[in-house]
Amino acid sequence: MEQGPQAAGTGCQTVVDWGWIIRHEHPGRGRNGPEEYKLVNRGGVFANSDGKRIIIQQMGDGSLSVYSSAVYDSENWASPGVCGYNSHDHKAVKKALLILYQDWSPELTEATAKATGSRSPRSLYILPVGFRWPRRRGITVTGDAAHLMTPFAGEGVNVALEDAMKLAKAIIPAATERDQPDLLDQKIKAFEKEIFARMEKVQRLAEELMRDYMFTPGSPRTTIATSTTTTSSSRHRGRCTHWRLAWCTRTFSCAGCWRHEAQEGTGVAA
Repeated sequence: MEQGPQAAGTGCQTVVDWGWIIRHEHPGRGRNGPEEYKLVNRGGVFANSDGKRIIIQQMGDGSLSVYSSAVYDSENWASPGVCGYNSHDHKAVKKALLILYQDWSPELTEATAKATGSRSPRSLYILPVGFRWPRRRGITVTGDAAHLMTPFAGEGVNVALEDAMKLAKAIIPAATERDQPDLLDQKIKAFEKEIFARMEKVQRLAEELMRDYMFTPGSPRTTIATSTTTTSSSRHRGRCTHWRLAWCTRTFSCAGCWRHEAQEGTGVAA
């Protein structure tokens, strides 16, 4: 039975779209967006609310990438007949995104307004959580081919590299024991058994975080505590992120919500 990627919807026939990648000029080639560089501070900023998300990240070459994602009703959301504009026209994309995020903080929307680079509309796809494939001698798969998932857990590359490392460890002894023709198949079978159990945990984590961030009413206020404490700690057990980190970040997460509420409600300076 063949299994292909599925649109990353969660029961309500919607698609999460990793909408745009818009890169700022390299700071050595221009002075565009100094406030955004200060905001990012050589790292990244993640903001989400009401089924929308903005991420600003500083890349290895010093440029900034701006990611805008949202929940849409159609898998073909980027076609002109659906979105109402040319999704490959830089000015049209900027205008549409600034309208979409018009009630967001200018600190975040200015990153889109000042962007000068290319743009790329993308839809997200996943393989079902717990996906398995039947064993076939001489063939195996790793990375996205084995466990395509959304980027909300930030674990896709890590798991793919771990796949490669463990597959290499399975192949090497079989390659040195040429008098055992079935050893390679035995090693690959054991590798697949391990990868099935390992990837299901990460796939489930990515799906649950996607639901927390994009599909839960009132997020992030309604999900930030559970995402970074008890629920998060149980999800991360066995992964490279230590479960105690969740308890360390709880104070900062809740303080961030309180700080935002205080600014909105009372105008108290941060």
